[in-house]
Amino acid sequence: MKYYLLSAIVIGITLHTACTRAITPAPAVEGKRIGVYDSRSVAVAFAGSEKHEASLRGLDATAMREKQALMHEQGFSTAPVDDILALYPGEVAALKAKHNLDALVSKWDKPALDQYAGTTQIDVTDELIEIPKPNDGQRKSAQEIKKIKPISREQARTLKD
Repeated sequence: MKYYLLSAIVIGITLHTACTRAITPAPAVEGKRIGVYDSRSVAVAFAGSEKHEASLRGLDATAMREKQALMHEQGFSTAPVDDILALYPGEVAALKAKHNLDALVSKWDKPALDQYAGTTQIDVTDELIEIPKPNDGQRKSAQEIKKIKPISREQARTLKD
């Protein structure tokens, strides 16, 4: 009987400890600052830009379809835009320096945001929108997309122009 009681106590303590750890928030990352942004806005501002147009030149029909599907995922869903940001290394570095940021993280990237739990978060969406030098229509669309709930990546891949 003592063995069963002891086993039950040990199991109870183990379960309590596991549950407590599961709901305990990640410790704060002292002094870290991250820039958060709506990746869809970045993609929409980038579409039609000089660098976007240059990236399309010379693509065959298959590559063009793949590129379009990716842009739909980035512009209407939550696909990462790291490839877009990589085209502007100087501008991104300057933005990070301006705000003393340790990283830029999409507001849709929950695992990355969890890594930075407890950090100071600064929304830099509007500043990132300006990097590809959008025209007024692109800028307006990039702002408007923020008001709309993203669709699934699967839905975005099936969108037609």
